[in-house]
Amino acid sequence: MREAGKEESMTQPVLAILGGQGPLATLRFQQLLINHALNEGAVSDESFLSTITLALPSGLDSHGMWSEEQGQEQTFLRANLAVVNASPATHLVMPCNTMHLHEEWLRKELAPHITFISLREVLLNAEMPQGVEIWTSERSRAADLYAPLIASGARYAKDQDLVNRAIIAGMAGREVHTDDLPVLPDVVLLACTDLSVHKPAFEAAGVQVLDSLVLLADEIWRRLG
Repeated sequence: MREAGKEESMTQPVLAILGGQGPLATLRFQQLLINHALNEGAVSDESFLSTITLALPSGLDSHGMWSEEQGQEQTFLRANLAVVNASPATHLVMPCNTMHLHEEWLRKELAPHITFISLREVLLNAEMPQGVEIWTSERSRAADLYAPLIASGARYAKDQDLVNRAIIAGMAGREVHTDDLPVLPDVVLLACTDLSVHKPAFEAAGVQVLDSLVLLADEIWRRLG
């Protein structure tokens, strides 16, 4: 019997992952999905979720941040979506939060038989503690994504330079030390995928951490695992 909350399908679900700017963050996301299967006693290949992974490393400036050239980003998105649309994928997920600037356009370009699992919807449905501090790269690009959270009492990080340095370190797989985090919030949402690697450092400092990669992986496994 299929567990409650799982999506009904006549075929085995295949998840296409359109990775963000950090390849290591994409690998971490896949590891979270693998861990879900292992935690449920996976003993064969069929116990794991079938995935197709595409990286999107282009469109970055010299500081490792997305450029404002939306047309350029859509060019690379379109090339990746052509692969997804021609694949056996049944679902698509895009973990990178700032790329959700293109979510409306992406939904129009996506083949009708593929279901898009939205990070926006996952975050809006998650239980967010009051006063959570949002760590993300470019606030202007993610403004629509986090506007409802800001309206509900969340706030952006006070030191954006610190956030950007942590993102660049995360892209290289370097975990920040707690000494490098002089002013810590009580609760933080690690919104950028490249910040996920720093979760242990925050928790070691007594910070309650909400990791967007974990929230998204949990929702995918609930629906497809």
